[in-house]
Amino acid sequence: MTFSERKQRARSYVIWNLQRDFANLSALVEAAVLEARHLISHRAQQQMLPAAELSEAERQHLDRERRKRLAEITHRSGLALVKAVHSHKWAYPFNAPVDANAFPNYAQVIKTPMDLGTIKQHLEAGNHYKDPNEVWADVCLVFENAKRYNTLGSDVYLMAEMVEEFAQERYEKVLAPKIAEESAQATREEVTAKRRQADLLNAAAATAAEQQCMRLLSLVDELLFSIKEAKSRAAAACQGASQEEVAALATAIARLPTAQLEAAVQFLAARHPTALQPQQVPAVPSAGSADGEAAAPRRRVQVNLASFDALTLRQLQLYVHKCEPGTQQQHHQQQQQQAVSQEQQQQQKAGAEHAPEAMDASGPGVEEAGTAVLQDSAAAAAAAADGA
Repeated sequence: MTFSERKQRARSYVIWNLQRDFANLSALVEAAVLEARHLISHRAQQQMLPAAELSEAERQHLDRERRKRLAEITHRSGLALVKAVHSHKWAYPFNAPVDANAFPNYAQVIKTPMDLGTIKQHLEAGNHYKDPNEVWADVCLVFENAKRYNTLGSDVYLMAEMVEEFAQERYEKVLAPKIAEESAQATREEVTAKRRQADLLNAAAATAAEQQCMRLLSLVDELLFSIKEAKSRAAAACQGASQEEVAALATAIARLPTAQLEAAVQFLAARHPTALQPQQVPAVPSAGSADGEAAAPRRRVQVNLASFDALTLRQLQLYVHKCEPGTQQQHHQQQQQQAVSQEQQQQQKAGAEHAPEAMDASGPGVEEAGTAVLQDSAAAAAAAADGA
């Protein structure tokens, strides 16, 4: 194998490695884009929850606390109410169970007998009533039974009405406020628990979003490092431009239309800002002006192409070549062929790697690989050139 063949083979191997690097860069870009889209979608759908449903354990805890409060109200306020009613001067007919022997038909008329003495005993025992409303329901049952069994206008009927009215007053003064206060407290505790649960869920969602941001930043850092490394390798593998090529490139740049020329300048400014020397062009009176009005001042940028590295010059050379009218149609055809070729490659099984010798024949060279970078930096100009 001659020296020229070895040199060509080494160059092909370098090109193949660069192509592999650019393929890896494409995969990293796709991963970063997908992660960014997922993060944006997650942020768009995410809403701060003002309240959340309680877990079964939290709900059971609230129920236990409420039962304790109700039991306390029943034992204290309920017993105080029954004692007050029990001691009323007209309550003695209702303080003990009805004698079944004295009133044989009582069991047939009253299916659920109840008296104030029995209620008082249950409250003092502390194991019968769990809710103050149960106490009040039994107190009301005592007077309902009395008015049902006794005829309207009888002494017992009138006594039942009087004691019932007294019991109602005591209920509204002693028991009802306690029940309302406990109900309000239960509502407050439930709202607080739901807000606390929502805060936990919101914090978890914020943590997940922060982790996604960290993954995205990690991908971007990896991508930037890989791009920098690939640029260095591409610059090292790129052949330098001769003085004749630099002069021809300067002439071709000067002939570019305004849009493409501005895009080329922006590309060079992004690569080497210090190499550009902007100058103010003095205003020149316009030929058609009546009073010799001066035209708007213009800016001119001087570019020293010899100060740029080989990779930048080759990328600029390819861009200028694609902007030439004779190559635009051919460029469109090449893009269509590349799109068809990429679609066919995607349909084939992935993972097969080609030998370095084959990459020189089918894969793009270093300059073509670098064209994408130029097109990215001058996307608007490239689009305008393609549409010309």
